[in-house]
Order: sequence, then structure tokens, then C-alpha cells
Amino acid sequence: MRKKAWLAQIFNKKMKLPVTCIQLEPKRLVVIVVDPILEATIWSKVITFEAEILNNSGVLINEIEIALLLKKMVQEDNLPPRAKVLVNLRFLDLKTLSFPTLPPEELKQVVHDEVIHESIFSFSGETIASSFLILDQPEREPTNGVKKISTLAATIPKNAVTSIIAAFNDTGLNLESIQPGIMGMRELKYRYLPDIDQPQALLLITPLETELVIWQKNLPLFWRYLSCGDLEPERLQKEITTSLDHFKRRLANDNQLAEVYIFGKNPNLKFATELAVQGIPLEYPGLLGLGLQEKEEFNLSFYQAPPQFDINKEFADSKIALPLIFITILLVNIWLSQRLHANIGENKRLAQLLSNQTRILQQKKNQLFLLKESGEKATLLTNPQALDNKILGFLSDLWATTPAQMRLESLQMQWGRKEIQLVGFTENMETFNLFLESLMHLKHVHGISNIETKKQIISGGIIYRFQLSFLLGEIEHG
Repeated sequence: MRKKAWLAQIFNKKMKLPVTCIQLEPKRLVVIVVDPILEATIWSKVITFEAEILNNSGVLINEIEIALLLKKMVQEDNLPPRAKVLVNLRFLDLKTLSFPTLPPEELKQVVHDEVIHESIFSFSGETIASSFLILDQPEREPTNGVKKISTLAATIPKNAVTSIIAAFNDTGLNLESIQPGIMGMRELKYRYLPDIDQPQALLLITPLETELVIWQKNLPLFWRYLSCGDLEPERLQKEITTSLDHFKRRLANDNQLAEVYIFGKNPNLKFATELAVQGIPLEYPGLLGLGLQEKEEFNLSFYQAPPQFDINKEFADSKIALPLIFITILLVNIWLSQRLHANIGENKRLAQLLSNQTRILQQKKNQLFLLKESGEKATLLTNPQALDNKILGFLSDLWATTPAQMRLESLQMQWGRKEIQLVGFTENMETFNLFLESLMHLKHVHGISNIETKKQIISGGIIYRFQLSFLLGEIEHG
């Protein structure tokens, strides 16, 4: 029995492979690789965007763009296939709820029904995703003879979850979880904080935002998302002070905050003299904590990866454990040998596919859909060589004038009147007005008219669809 337990321990330790941890921010994509054996970040990259990649509900605006970017990073940076995604507190609603002790599947349904009813997103009319974590509270006497368990439950618009899942399709990354950053903080608490009875505050500070969570033992008592980071030290100081004062007013005097731990960069924050303050200068601490986290049945994840092989559960009490392990290792080695040769060709194929996709996207970007109307029938011109160089030059100028936050869906031209009609959408009206101003200064453009805009709600966000017409002068078509 001891030999089987030892083999299981060795097998599971080898299964602690590096994990790719990703955080999607409004204008940044943060990617790190965590080695669970070294318990450290071994690689990191931050990609910034001019336009926001998330809307106000946490939904990815362009999943295909992120998917192509992730696939490229997998190929060029050799990202490990295991992947976890951190969701910011900004996009979540967290609540602590108590329930009678129930079987796992019943508990899952009961928690879902209750937290959906209590969620702030229930008023939006959107479909809501939920997840929960069972909190290991100190034992206490059952209430009215019924023993209860406490949970930390989270909700988020389901569109946010489905957009993240879609962005991982065909990237080479195997998504394991989509979890709130508080789970990464929980792991950091276990590893870096002393086990005391008094409440402890954890601050995760990044350049642009901060998350504050106050724990007592394993129970989160208080949490706040602050929309400022170490780049705004004065504002951050004020926000943290206000949040801690609010927390103090909620608790009894014998249960006051004792310690503050600052993960990340500390911009010389000041705290009450009775508080013990310690800085822990970890880079990307929330993602690191998520990468170090052990697998749990209820881990506050909005996505559950398909079940994996568990040697402890399946074979710990079986007399056939040893031969099955050896047979498994043998078969895996044979399979790996075959895959080694197959992957050489597959990698070439994927590289070619990515190159082709990039080329196609670039062509679509450089070629606006141009319709040459002939009576009532319109013919799509897909060959740019069929157009006069002056018109191609004008289209190039038009594309350069189009802001990143705007998409042009179609361009129609009526040759007789030299009239062009544009149809598209934009994130906000300010961008549209700037586009109009730039359009008026383009050479050959005059007589802008028939301007129509319409507000539309999609995927938890808002866009503005528009159409307009203008006349061209001094351009002859070939």
C-alpha cells in the first residue's frame, strides 16, 4: 500500500506542468508562465492596445483578434498548453452565502439559483454565469440542528465567459479555468501570510488598478476594486483609506484589522500606526497565485475543463495499480514518439495557416468592399487591379482616416453621380464625430449628407451603427 501511494505521489508531481496564466484588461493582455514546482514566474509578456479589447461588461470585443494573438504567442514563445484566465473584480459580483449541507450536485444547483437571484446582474436581463467556493470556516454549533456550510459565490454576464472560451479555440492552449483574481489572492495568503486569528488585508497593486481583500482565517470579510494603481499614488492612498475606514465601521472593536500585505509595487502608502504593514514585491501576484493553485472541485471557476486522469482516485486501492502504470507509461511513450514526427508537419501546417490568415486579414483591411452599380444590379469588385489607381489611393486615405474603434462594413459607389455610401459602426459618438471631421478634410470629398446613427446593444455592450453619403470630385474611374 505504501508503494502504491509513493508511485501515485511521484506520478502526480510529474503532472505539475508549467501553466500559462492570462489576465485580460481593458487595454492590456498580461501573460505569464508559472512553474508549480519552482513556485515562481519563469516568463512574462505584456501587450498593450490602443483601443479597448473589453467592453464595460468584461466581454471581449474581438475574440478572433485575441485568438490569433494567442496562437502566435504559443508558436513563437512556446507557451505551455495548460492555461488559466484571471477575471478582474471590476466585472464580478461576489457574495458569501450559507446553505444546509447537501450532496455536491444538489448544492451546485441550489447555490446557482440563489446567487443568480441575488446578483446585481439580475436586473440587466442578461444570462448570468455563476461559480462558487466552499469556505473552510472554523467549526460551530449547528443552527436549529441543521449544520450549514458557507460559500463564496460569484456571478458575471455569461457573454463575458463565452467570449473568453471562444478566444481560446484553435490556439494550442487548453483552457482549465476562468477564475476571479480573489482565488489567486487566496493562494498567496496561504503561502505568504502567517496564520493568525485577526483580519488581514491583501492589496494587489498594478499600474492602473488595485484589488483589496480582507481575510479572517479562510473567510473573506470585505473586498473592493479600485480603478487606480501605483501610477496615481495620491488617489490610491485616498481610495484605500476610505475603504479601510468603511471596513472598520462594519466590525466590532475586538475584531479589527491587524495586518496589511502589499503585493506588487508599493507607492509609499501610509497606514494607521497600529497596523503591521509588509510589502511583498512579486510581479503579477494575482496571476502567480492562480498558477500555483491546486485543483479543487468547487474553485470559483466559470469554466470547468474536461475531467483528467486521477491516479489517486482511480488506483490507490487497486491491486493492479503498478502494472497499469507501467503499461500507461509505455503507451504514452509510443504515442509521444508518433506525435513527435506528426507535430513537425503539424507545426509547419499551423504556421502556414496563421500566415495565410494574417495575409487574408490584411487584404480585407486594405480592400474596402466596393460596389459598382449597374442599374438595379450591383457587382462586387474583388480584384483591386480593376480599379483606377486614383480611386485606390482615395480608398487607402479613407482607411487611414478610420479610427481603430470604428469598423466599416460596406462601401457602395454609384459611378454616374460619383456618390459613395458608407455603412459601419463605432464604439462611441465622439469617435464618429472625429471621423466626420477627418473625412471632410480628405481630398476629393465634398457634400457629406444622409447621416444616420442608431444606438444598439450587443453582447452586454453598446455600439452606434451609422451610414452616410458623400460625393467625390476630380476622380475618373478606369
